[in-house]
Amino acid sequence: MFQSLFSFLIAILTLEGSYPEKSPLPFLYKSGIALAAYLFILSLFLLQKRLFIGKRRTKRYASQLTFLGMAELFVWLLFVQGILNLQAGRSDWESFGIKTVLITLFLIGVSFLQLTIANSFSIKKFIHSLKGYSFLFLIPFSLAYLFFDLLKIALSSILSKGTSDIADIFDLLLTFSFALVALAVMAPITVKIWGCKPIKQSELKLRLEERCRSVGFHHRGLLVWGIMGQTITAALFGFLPRLRYILFTEPLLNQFTHEEVEAVLLHELGHFHYKHLFLYPLICLGAGFCLSVLYAYAEPYLGINGGTNGMGFILFFIVSILFLYLYFRVVFGFFSRMFERAADLFPLKVGYDPRFLVSALKKISHLTDIPLSEPNWHHGSLKQRIQTIERAWLQPTFVKRYEAFSRAWIFCYLVFFFTIAILFLLKLFNSGL
Repeated sequence: MFQSLFSFLIAILTLEGSYPEKSPLPFLYKSGIALAAYLFILSLFLLQKRLFIGKRRTKRYASQLTFLGMAELFVWLLFVQGILNLQAGRSDWESFGIKTVLITLFLIGVSFLQLTIANSFSIKKFIHSLKGYSFLFLIPFSLAYLFFDLLKIALSSILSKGTSDIADIFDLLLTFSFALVALAVMAPITVKIWGCKPIKQSELKLRLEERCRSVGFHHRGLLVWGIMGQTITAALFGFLPRLRYILFTEPLLNQFTHEEVEAVLLHELGHFHYKHLFLYPLICLGAGFCLSVLYAYAEPYLGINGGTNGMGFILFFIVSILFLYLYFRVVFGFFSRMFERAADLFPLKVGYDPRFLVSALKKISHLTDIPLSEPNWHHGSLKQRIQTIERAWLQPTFVKRYEAFSRAWIFCYLVFFFTIAILFLLKLFNSGL
């Protein structure tokens, strides 16, 4: 999941790069951008493999996943950097059409490369693979990106009469507002694309619905998460009470006891209780604000506005990729691990026996052949999570202390976030970017 999202982020960053309107960069420069970015990403993947994968039974799968990510980005970067000359001198609508075609080709390419790794190629298998995990998982994000791009075009024509800095600020605020609305209402469409089906009426479903009511969580349905296949996981999806869902994969429902599934549900409801569903997007948005401020303050020194300085653009592009990688691995990773531990403690907070969640985590390790002590940058190791639960079980005040710890770090991030946002808006006012 995170591999696909990171590849998609790099693909969007490539499309949103600063390209000239009249004098396109020479193809050599564009190829240099692609090659430099690919080599840099390759080094990051290899470093990640050495530090975080290690020697275990799933090493072959991890190697294939790493190769898939490298192949996707390599083909994408070379293709995009060569073809984006077509955008030079084009209208907004023509550029939007080019982006739509490129995003579609990227999604098909993901499916093709996934199939190449899995088995031998055939037209029948390729068509069937378009229903596969990576392709379907990324479609809602692609549609959202194209919708926001379309929205920017519409807003730019409406706000073109005002001064550039004021128009840009309103464009930013309106786009962000519409983005929140779109994220809130896209859940029903997304679960259709992801092949989700309602959980059949049973004693387990009645228990899960009763548990939701007991903590005041309103939802539109309990669903089986179709595209996740044999993955063992669950998730809350959506923001609005009547437009959000609880997703469970089939192995979780079929191979875990009712008490363990209920404990997993309470973990997910812990994310709702602690407002993690709103904090995750805010932390991701922080990366965009940081890149915007970095670009605004670096542009006068690198001469990258409009893409006229090829070497400056290459440098900023590579720095942007490095920043995104470090931001998500360090900042997002830290908060994600903290949020997971807080959600793990939620069953204790509502008086549910935490041993069922410990049992579920151990069963995940057994069924997936993932060692309990194996590091995980966004969730933490299963062993660390179990130890946190057991510590809270033995120390009655631990849950409240951990909640205070989480609130302190969230406050620090909010101070950082609004500081970056203010710097960005001040630069926008001063220079009319």
